Amino acid sequence: MEELEIQMVEQLKAPKTTKIEVDSFIKKYNLKLPKEYIEFLYIYNGGRPVKNKFTFISSTIKSNPNTASMVDDFYGINDENDKISHLERVLKVFKDRIPKEFLTIGCDPGGNQILISLKDGSIHFWDHNFEEEEPTMKNISFISKNFSEFINSLYAGEDADQNEWDDNLENE
Repeated sequence: MEELEIQMVEQLKAPKTTKIEVDSFIKKYNLKLPKEYIEFLYIYNGGRPVKNKFTFISSTIKSNPNTASMVDDFYGINDENDKISHLERVLKVFKDRIPKEFLTIGCDPGGNQILISLKDGSIHFWDHNFEEEEPTMKNISFISKNFSEFINSLYAGEDADQNEWDDNLENE
């Protein structure tokens, strides 16, 4: 398993959780989660990474010009003080809005969701602006093949702003 290289914003760290709490959550919802994501929950239990920008590898959203976003928050398991970022609450909120083969594990500042595939552990971006009445893949973009790759591909804001600026110049 690839080592996770992540630093969390100190003021936005999630409270510690226990292996028992994580395992209980997984069992309660009968989830098949990749080992690296479970390890992330054991160690960090959510929070905001310092390097928080990411780009989509491929977008299925034809009318969406965006190819990048940022992690505003990774959801945690036992954060009773922050009901919004509580993984169990978010699971219920999005139960009928995202395809069943995904679990929402985080969000961007606009309320779009970061998903993990329950089939193969790949990471995806769910854009609520293109949400349809029934869950569909039409508003979901591929980000990375697994959680470790996603975490290790996150970059800081200055690089993101420069990359977006360079892309805009090339397209003019």
